[in-house]
Amino acid sequence: MKNELNNHNSYDYKINVSGMTCQGCVNSIKKAIAQIDPGAEVQVDLPSGDVQVKKAAQKKAAICDAISDAGFTVNAD
Repeated sequence: MKNELNNHNSYDYKINVSGMTCQGCVNSIKKAIAQIDPGAEVQVDLPSGDVQVKKAAQKKAAICDAISDAGFTVNAD
């Protein structure tokens, strides 16, 4: 899980997630993050399981919790 502060006082993360198998899963991940951080930009690479979150106002732990609460497994670095 990569965490870095960008120049706009927001965070960029790369989080690896298990359990995503289809576009519905991708949509669930995006919705879960949008509920806690509506301004975040989320891109999901289904084959690799990577979730890229840019311009996040929330800390990584909150985003990971939202993903877990949606039924997916967040993998450690």
